[in-house]
Amino acid sequence: WIALDIAARRPDLVRAVIAGDSALYTDHLDPDAAISYLANLPLAMRSLAKSMTQMDPAAMSAFHDGEMTIGYEPDVIFPLISCPVLLLQADPERGGLMTDGDVTRAMSLLRDGKHAKSPGLGHGLHVEDSGQILDAVTPFLATLPAPVG
Repeated sequence: WIALDIAARRPDLVRAVIAGDSALYTDHLDPDAAISYLANLPLAMRSLAKSMTQMDPAAMSAFHDGEMTIGYEPDVIFPLISCPVLLLQADPERGGLMTDGDVTRAMSLLRDGKHAKSPGLGHGLHVEDSGQILDAVTPFLATLPAPVG
């Protein structure tokens, strides 16, 4: 959410965005399900356990109470994003947060949106099969113009 918002507000700072299975729209996001997911991390995500124990509990409270998404309005910011955006979608049946409907809606608003779906991979898609994700990210990065300066 932060990267997408910065790309919309400060395009001079962002060459591209890769959104890795982020819930693009929060209206259907169930905070309790997300917290439960974090409490029962799948094996591929357990490397996050140390980070989770160090996280400020107020961060989860802000997520649960909706404070974290105040001002995040994807239908407003997506059309403002001028840089290329790659949406990496995990499999919703395996815990992926990016739904088919969200992708369709976002792609209709993004000026330069690309999409890669990863059937069989859950929310921790980059950990579950880094090769598959690398195969999606590498061609996207190859299309980017060289940095200026």
